[in-house]
Amino acid sequence: MRVKAAKNSIIGYSYQKLVAFYFLAIMDVEREFNGLEIEADVDHNFDDLVLIKKDGSSIYCQMKDFHTVKISDIKVDGDNVKIKSSPHKFSNAENVIFIKSIDLEPNSSVMGFPSYFKDNVHIVSISREEIRDKLESLYEIDRTRMSLIETFFERRFDERTLVIAIHELPPIQIYSTELIDSTLEVQKIEIDENEVIFVEGKPGIGKSHLVNNLEVKSSKIIYRFWISNQDPQYQDRLRYDNFISNITKELFSKLAKKSLDEIAFELNARSITLVIDGLDHVENYNSIELRRFIEFINILGSKDVKVIVFSRPLRTAVEWKKYKLHNWNNEQTSYFLAEQYHLSEYKIIEEIYRITQGYPILVRFLANHYKEYKVLPELPQLKDLNEYYELITNNYSNKESLAIFLTSNSYFMCSEFDDLLGTYGGVLIKQIIKDHPYLFEIKLNRITLMHDSLNTYLRINLYKNETVEEIIQEIKRKVYNSILLGEKRYISRYNFFEFSHDEHVAVIKKYADIDFFDEWIQGTVDIEAIQEFYKQLRHSLNKINPNSLTVYNYYDLSIIINILVRDHISSLKQFLYVYVNTLLFNGYSEEDVTSSGYLFGMLDFVLEGNYKVLENVTSDDYYDTRKFYNELLSEIEEEDKYFYGLYNPINFKNVEKVLLNRSEFDFRDILIELFIGIYIHKVDNNEKFQSWKIKIHDFIDNKEDITFFVEAILLEYGHKSFFAHSILSATKYKLKTLGLLFTENEFLNFTMEEFIEHFNSEDSYNLLSYIKDYFRLSLFRKTRIDVPSVYKLFTSYYARKDYTVNNIGKTLLLFQRKGYLEIEKSVEIIDSFQSKSEKGIRHILDQYVEMLNSEEYMYFIKNIYLKNSELKLNIFHLTSEKINLLNDEMVWQEFYELIDAHNYSKMIEYFDLESLLYSRFSKKALSLLLKYNYKILLKSTSNLEIFNGEYESLIQLVPENDFGSKKADFSNYENGYLSEEDREFIISQGLSPVEIASLPDGFYSAFSELELYRHFERIQLEKDLCAILHAAICSKIYSIDKSSNLFEMTGNVPVFLEEFVQVDIDFKKLFRSFSKFIKLSGVN
Repeated sequence: MRVKAAKNSIIGYSYQKLVAFYFLAIMDVEREFNGLEIEADVDHNFDDLVLIKKDGSSIYCQMKDFHTVKISDIKVDGDNVKIKSSPHKFSNAENVIFIKSIDLEPNSSVMGFPSYFKDNVHIVSISREEIRDKLESLYEIDRTRMSLIETFFERRFDERTLVIAIHELPPIQIYSTELIDSTLEVQKIEIDENEVIFVEGKPGIGKSHLVNNLEVKSSKIIYRFWISNQDPQYQDRLRYDNFISNITKELFSKLAKKSLDEIAFELNARSITLVIDGLDHVENYNSIELRRFIEFINILGSKDVKVIVFSRPLRTAVEWKKYKLHNWNNEQTSYFLAEQYHLSEYKIIEEIYRITQGYPILVRFLANHYKEYKVLPELPQLKDLNEYYELITNNYSNKESLAIFLTSNSYFMCSEFDDLLGTYGGVLIKQIIKDHPYLFEIKLNRITLMHDSLNTYLRINLYKNETVEEIIQEIKRKVYNSILLGEKRYISRYNFFEFSHDEHVAVIKKYADIDFFDEWIQGTVDIEAIQEFYKQLRHSLNKINPNSLTVYNYYDLSIIINILVRDHISSLKQFLYVYVNTLLFNGYSEEDVTSSGYLFGMLDFVLEGNYKVLENVTSDDYYDTRKFYNELLSEIEEEDKYFYGLYNPINFKNVEKVLLNRSEFDFRDILIELFIGIYIHKVDNNEKFQSWKIKIHDFIDNKEDITFFVEAILLEYGHKSFFAHSILSATKYKLKTLGLLFTENEFLNFTMEEFIEHFNSEDSYNLLSYIKDYFRLSLFRKTRIDVPSVYKLFTSYYARKDYTVNNIGKTLLLFQRKGYLEIEKSVEIIDSFQSKSEKGIRHILDQYVEMLNSEEYMYFIKNIYLKNSELKLNIFHLTSEKINLLNDEMVWQEFYELIDAHNYSKMIEYFDLESLLYSRFSKKALSLLLKYNYKILLKSTSNLEIFNGEYESLIQLVPENDFGSKKADFSNYENGYLSEEDREFIISQGLSPVEIASLPDGFYSAFSELELYRHFERIQLEKDLCAILHAAICSKIYSIDKSSNLFEMTGNVPVFLEEFVQVDIDFKKLFRSFSKFIKLSGVN
């Protein structure tokens, strides 16, 4: 049995919840509904799901996952539909019943589903597996969106907010078009021609700002290739596939994949003008794809779509109608200076115009200079922008130091100028920045050039200078040596520097070593920098010869990458806020944060009050940012008030009023805060709460059990007593986090390292919450702590959808049989991961046990499984041969638990019983299922022989629904992936092992299908071994231009080395690497 990671995320949903999520996804992707309501409050029984159509009408749905039904069992009687005589009142509108398994001949359709229409009710048959397949295909152009929508759905369920309007969905994210400087309408441009127009302008003429003022008859879609030198998405913007995806999302306001013809038709039909800003950036920095952009633009032009391209002059010839932009006139210049800089002095305005001749970027530079110094620089009338840069830089000796900005397209920290240029060069650069700050984009201590034109000037005027070349090479050498020494300063900018092949090899070899990584990661406070570095390392693999690395390098790199895909901090504003303040209090600064993600965004907010960086990175990760600033302030205000109760006694006069008419969850939270307040403060003149205070002190100080007392309070106010224990636990926990309990208080008495070790068995959600509380208390008490120990959180196994251990059973068994592990330890490791997982890896113990031989299996059952009732093993997912070896008591206990779990629906999937039904327990199991009126759901293609005769009535056939199953236009290979079903195709086409490894499977995992290599001669696999592993790590999901998942490589690489090749492999070394992976994941 093999469980695919990508399908595990929603596998635990009930049928009703799964159908509801599917329609939420349809609303998100297709935008065909205006809203939906789950468990609606209506006057009929079709209330499981209500869908609101665009015209305002409703579709009312019921989902049925229980009794076996046939079409003949469904009858309409008046305004009721009866299913097996059970009446369900239907609405006066459209009604649909979804049944996961009913044999029907469609005679109609509803919402794209084949249906059987009967007396005002549509009946649709669709199974869980079919829904999951549809969900996967819905998000074809934006896979990350599905996880976001699932998180949104889960949050709404947790909050019981089950009315969801389309406008409440997280917005479809497209690249920002917001420029650094605000746009003022100085001049307009109006173009009304249905063809491709090329608006050509010199650098700094104001092309990007003019885009904002472009007047078109209908509407426009803007795509910018550049908005800032510190834009973390700059490289992504230049890629053609991202360009098409972004236009599709903005044009259709949905996530469905569209062809180029569909895009052209929609633009034309709606008279939309496509405005493309900065095509010269593609020519300069991604020239390999420039032709694709030009061809796309030509296709649109051939279909009479209005396209306007703003760009500097291109070296590549294009046949587009050209408009040239010119400088502002005197009047326009005066208007800009008055509006943007409040300059009205005639002489100043005239002097600026004399010098600049209305060249927009020069006007802005001189206005900024005047604003800074209250005097204009002494300059002649300037011919062009390069003359300005020449005159400015000539005022400084050793201006060659500016070549530092030619070594990298990323930022430099101010402190790095001295390190990279020497004291003299560093002083010069800092002086230029001080004298002309408007030429640079400055965020905290990070500096880049404000405008790409300065980069162009430096490139043209400095590159031929031998001194400049020496400076550039020296800077690269220093950065390279820093990285090779294991320093973290430059790692997040690794690929922004151009290194040689040998330098790349040396760096990758060093960091593709988990022994080094295990030591190097210790003390890390900026995990995003490490994550970004390894993404760039993975990308740089394409630049080196595969045989430059060893098998051990490739395995170590794959498991390190699997550790680093775990994302514990994204979008967690309160944690980031507390964490940043903890770093600052403990002596860290902006010098210690080199990433450009959430941590830097929060740091910028805390130090400068600028929330835009944090908002942008949140938006880039597809989170909703429509109310970002207000929500940020609200969460931080809540965090800042954590200790409010220490100094503000409760007003007991209002307590009774507050306690009345509260929901169960609200009452629980209020009672916890009340208990804490009573414990801390005096209670005067209130006999009732004085008695409560005595009880709370008995519980906290004397460790007395007061559960009955709390249960009585809950019952008194009309609530269930179930919450009593959790209320007491939460009360004690918060008193600890407030620093009020001095004994047995981990928050006061443990170092950070001890604290994490103490809570090591907790899942990552709880651990992160505990660490946040630990940080907060240390700040409140002004106590310095060992912050570097926090790295253990960042590498630990992530509680939700972490598939990095999806197939570790293979590896454990391999190392076990080589004598490196005992079976007890293997099971303990698996159990530890399962305990840390919210859901998604419930299968890994099943898989491991299934691979055990008979002797190992019986040892496991007798000495491990029977002694640990907490192990998460489903014995009926084992083979029938293994089930036959179990004693009767164990099997029947499991069987009765299974049928009890399905007691309401009386229906069990064939998959859950298949092995049992082919075991020695088959006849009795079938008899019991028959006796208790159960049905077994199986597809018509399944083997029916076992049900012949008296057991035939147990069968409930699930039809092979062919909804959406039309023949694909392209093969798996043409779509960029390979799966087990492609083995014959691979052989017939003569695909090499390296070609196979270069493509992921249909679930975006690399190196997952080892059977695809089975037909090759060992000698070929041995010859290509490093190239195979290299190709697997470099493989991409081509439909979305993202790297493949490497989850399967953790288990499959050792197995491949054992079974498919005969080379000298040090498996003990591989085992040490695997053990480090386990340890860093938080499992001892």
